[in-house]
Amino acid sequence: MTNTVDLQIISDNPAVQARYEQMRAAGESHNIAEMLATRQAPRSVTDREFLSGECSGNQFVGDEKTGNRYRAIAEAAGVSVTGKVYKGSLARFPGDPKAWVNGRGDVKRRCIEENWSCDGMVTHRATPRQAPSVPLAQDIVDQHVTQKILDDPSQASRRTELEAEVREKHTPHWHKKKRRGA
Repeated sequence: MTNTVDLQIISDNPAVQARYEQMRAAGESHNIAEMLATRQAPRSVTDREFLSGECSGNQFVGDEKTGNRYRAIAEAAGVSVTGKVYKGSLARFPGDPKAWVNGRGDVKRRCIEENWSCDGMVTHRATPRQAPSVPLAQDIVDQHVTQKILDDPSQASRRTELEAEVREKHTPHWHKKKRRGA
């Protein structure tokens, strides 16, 4: 009976990969073998790691003018920036007070509030939105139908059918209602 081990590529470094494969062959689990082969403890996913190297205000070193402007906007909106960092990727506009966060929970709440997806130290999947169905404007339909009738006067008796054809042809695909089985 052969013992098959599910080997994964954990490193481009041949020595690290060889150590990993040797430990897996000896019966170690993937997680332990990877940790020992790379000589790195697994990263935890806490606010401490999320905000590692950042503290209130140090992100604006060298651009204090922007930092002071963003802080003033937040304070005018009643948001305290003490102990928080500004994440521009969470801002609707430069200086958005809701972009000041003090941890992963704030980021997740912001993503839920705006229905944004994010992936990394914070993971959230946005709910897909359905584009509203907007009919083609009647003046556009009339313009195309009139042109078809001018091009071929015998089509005048088919005005209703021509309107339907124009709507089908010129309505953007994302505004057309999805048909079942299509």
